[in-house]
Amino acid sequence: MRAVMRQYPDDLDAATLYAESLMDLNPWQLWSPDGKPGAGTEEIVAVLESVLRRDRLHVGANHYYIHAVEASKTPDRALASAKRLETLVPACTTILRDLRILRGFVMNRDIVSRGGVSRARSDTRGPRRLRRRPQRAQPPHT
Repeated sequence: MRAVMRQYPDDLDAATLYAESLMDLNPWQLWSPDGKPGAGTEEIVAVLESVLRRDRLHVGANHYYIHAVEASKTPDRALASAKRLETLVPACTTILRDLRILRGFVMNRDIVSRGGVSRARSDTRGPRRLRRRPQRAQPPHT
């Protein structure tokens, strides 16, 4: 995908798919537990941010950007992408799920926005529903 992106530098879909292909190389390892970027993460974020600078309404770039930064120390930077997806594809359940998950990661952050400045208190525990383990069914007594 890198070659395709380089051959077609103005093709935002090629750039987005390139970033997604890099994400596939290290699934769920884009960020370390202490918030340091994993292998290729900075390039993924840079490519997606480049696409979003050129087209902030690009559905794929917004979607993958949420996933690219959701485990970082600053997942709230994807809130704008999540909000855009609410209106761009309101019927897409996967994207709506992403939005609920992202909002869960930034819940209890006390985000206050004034003039583009935000203050956040970090809570990286994630949504409560994702931390719960399903109850196992008990076998019937014989």
